[in-house]
Amino acid sequence: NLIEQRAIADILSALDEAIMQSESLIQKYQSIKQGLMADLLTRGVDENGELRPSCEDAPELYRESSLGRLPKTWGVSTLDEQVKIFDCKHFTPKFVNRGFAFIRPRNVKVDGLDFSDINFISEKDYHFLTDKHKPRKGDIVFSRNASFGTPCFVSTDTPFAIGQDVVIMTKKKAENLFIYYSLLADTTTRQVQLVSTGSTFGRINLEFIRRIIIPVPEKHEQIIIANLLADVDYLISTEKTNLGKLQLLKYGLMQDLLSGQVRVKV
Repeated sequence: NLIEQRAIADILSALDEAIMQSESLIQKYQSIKQGLMADLLTRGVDENGELRPSCEDAPELYRESSLGRLPKTWGVSTLDEQVKIFDCKHFTPKFVNRGFAFIRPRNVKVDGLDFSDINFISEKDYHFLTDKHKPRKGDIVFSRNASFGTPCFVSTDTPFAIGQDVVIMTKKKAENLFIYYSLLADTTTRQVQLVSTGSTFGRINLEFIRRIIIPVPEKHEQIIIANLLADVDYLISTEKTNLGKLQLLKYGLMQDLLSGQVRVKV
């Protein structure tokens, strides 16, 4: 009847409103993250852990560098000097139904490894592909094909091997989480775009990756910067989970309410 139809419409409208609010919140957090990255990766934090005054307000705190104006206490370095970089083996294993995860460029996402569309390899091939380094939590996976220069911070204990056109970065000098955010910075993406634009085969080579220039603050400052950005990422991730639950709830309710399997008590 009409009253029940209106009640169903009200329930679904309320869910739509909640979904819109969640999407808006995600966009807000992402905007905050972009602004924070722009500031933290060019200005950093002072001894009190607060954002350093801008170059315009305190030019004496900055110096010219190959990456533009940076705080005087910061260095500039190649990626290869700060992390150990392991290339993939140029070997395509035979896929199996169950086994170890095999990461390819399509599985490398900025917000984490995507295991939803994954291939599996045997234990023998896994050990062969990881004989120099077994990827682990805290490493960075970097795609050099298809999704050009996409970094992914490994936050899982799930063992995996990397396929062609993927490299692994592990700790050497700098904090890996800081390196991950540095790889997302405008100064890095511009370097990658410059090379990828002239790439005939749609990939960037290992030597270029090794030569990527990044800013290098003091170790304690790297940790503070990385943690501040990770906090925002946590908010984004939590809200995305919430959004997914709301969307599933709406889908389930539509199936139940519009089919009459569940009746609304008016």
